[in-house]
Amino acid sequence: MGCGGYDSTIMCRIWMCRNDAIFNEKRWTPDVACRTAIIDAVDFLKANEKVETSGTSSNGAATGSIERWKKPRQGWMKVNFDGGLDLHKKCGGLGVVIRDSDGVFRAARAIHLSMAVEPLMVEAMSTGYLNDATRNGS
Repeated sequence: MGCGGYDSTIMCRIWMCRNDAIFNEKRWTPDVACRTAIIDAVDFLKANEKVETSGTSSNGAATGSIERWKKPRQGWMKVNFDGGLDLHKKCGGLGVVIRDSDGVFRAARAIHLSMAVEPLMVEAMSTGYLNDATRNGS
């Protein structure tokens, strides 16, 4: 596999381990960091493979292969984002991942929201962070 999502996934995990050591004082042994990076890469491959199904669905329709993620048109970027909310703690989080038309990882961001009280608020905040990420290229 050439330089792409698989390689980026491994490098991203190693970078996150490095950041944990610098900013969170969490020490990863090289062995554990590498094994964790490989697990992440395998998860990436599984998430991007086609699932072959055969037969019929519960409503009787014929089934075929299902593609889990589609690349955007050439020259475009695809942004996936999602948010979560804990209503009891009144906090939440956002995650944003940007990939190019070859499926190559370009940027990601995870944000903790300390004052989230409604799902609509989390969705609105995610679009704000998305706008910042596309403007700043991060």
